[in-house]
Parts: sequence; C-alpha cells; structure tokens
Amino acid sequence: MGNRKSREQQKQERDLALWDQARTAPRDFVQDVDVPGIGIRRLQVIFVPSFGQGFAWDMRASGPTWKLFRSEASNDEGKLSGYEELDACSDMLRGYFDKLRALTLPIGPLLLNIGGADGTTYHLALCGDLDSEVRFRWWTDSPPQWAPLVVIVNDMIETFLRLRPRDV
Repeated sequence: MGNRKSREQQKQERDLALWDQARTAPRDFVQDVDVPGIGIRRLQVIFVPSFGQGFAWDMRASGPTWKLFRSEASNDEGKLSGYEELDACSDMLRGYFDKLRALTLPIGPLLLNIGGADGTTYHLALCGDLDSEVRFRWWTDSPPQWAPLVVIVNDMIETFLRLRPRDV
C-alpha cells in the first residue's frame, strides 16, 4: 500500500512540475505543451499585432471533449509564455475545427516582393495524428485565395478574445 501511495504522489508531483513548466517556461510558436490529461492539440491560432499584446490559442481534444488554452505571444522573439484554460464551449471549438478541415483552397503564399514593419502577424495550424500538420502564416494581408480560412480565423480571434479563464 505504501509503494502505491508513493507512486501516486510522485505522479502528482511530476504533473504539477509539467504544469509549472507550461505556465512559466517560454517556448517557440510551434512547440506543443506536454501535460498529461489535457488532450491532443488539434488547432493553434496565433495573433500578434505590432503594438499590443499578442495571444496564441490551442484547441485540444480528449475524446469528445474539446478545451481551449491561451498563451501570450511575442512576435519579437517568436515565443509563447503562459498556459491557461479558457471557459469555452466544447461544441463551438469542434465546430471551428470541422469548418477549417472542410475547406479546400490553393496554398500558394503572397509573392509581392514587398516588406513592412507594422502590421499583425497571424498563424494557423491544424494538427492531425502522427505529426500530420498544416500551417498557414500571413502578415496583415493574406493571399486572396485564403479568404475563406481568414474569415474563420478572424471569427475565432474575436470570440477567443472575449473568453475568460476557466475557474479551477
């Protein structure tokens, strides 16, 4: 009985250490968070304006349940920090994922030979199984053929910015 209790306590301590790392250690935009029980990352949206706080949201699925987590995003360093669950409807999250998966569009990026300093950077990743993933990234103006995707991403950003942290 003593060993069993000790193993359970060790597991709880490891899980708490992983949560602490997720909440405090900076990580790259593409780096996933590895904490037991939070589900598989299925979608990531990153929104980073030139002036103002940027955010990243991870949609995670665990069976039929979908959860949303938020991090702060820094475009200067390409880093995320923090990780907190938001109070979001599981069906709404699944709906966004399904809408994006149903899209078919050309993947060609913009080729305008221009640059700029101010604007908003957007990232979208759809994550499948076995390291299957597709990522889109644009700055201020997206390629016109991505318009259906951008409409959904903008709707997600507007919705997610209004959400509050889940009471723990």
